[in-house]
Amino acid sequence: LQARAMYMSPDVTSASWPLSGFYARGEMTGWFVFHAMPRAEVEALLPPGLHLAPTDLAGPGMHPVGVSLCRYHDVRGSFVPDFMAFEPYGEATFAIPFVCSEEAGRARFLYPRRLYVNSDIAIAAGRVCYAMDKVKSRMEVDDRSFRAWTPKGEAFLEARFEQQEDPRPLPEHPAFGS
Repeated sequence: LQARAMYMSPDVTSASWPLSGFYARGEMTGWFVFHAMPRAEVEALLPPGLHLAPTDLAGPGMHPVGVSLCRYHDVRGSFVPDFMAFEPYGEATFAIPFVCSEEAGRARFLYPRRLYVNSDIAIAAGRVCYAMDKVKSRMEVDDRSFRAWTPKGEAFLEARFEQQEDPRPLPEHPAFGS
């Protein structure tokens, strides 16, 4: 079942040893926003062969979608020394959870519909190592806000946040793993 559920692509996630031991490491701070959209609209965003799986995290006729707005730092390959880490960069991701494929059957996964990144090296690493279609975008990211522009210079995202409680690692959040 695990082999059928694995996303198969010509990248390190499906490679044999020694490439299977390669992974990216680093730190990330960011915000995650979930929103319910009409199920038919979300289904239309999926490529051929992918379909929405059932979920009880949205009301009837609706499906959850997620937006992550992140600031990455100290990112590097697992075998790369700390001093060779990428420069800090931002990434905005629109993702669709609870997706399944005809090949994987009932196995559910998160489909990253679009990834906007402001780092050429992060774009290249994502495309080469993980088959992710990252798009270059200009971004301004700080501790309270996130702004992004399309490659043509059109503003498409502006968000401001206010900390309501002490930050904690994601695995400690009660909804982690849901």
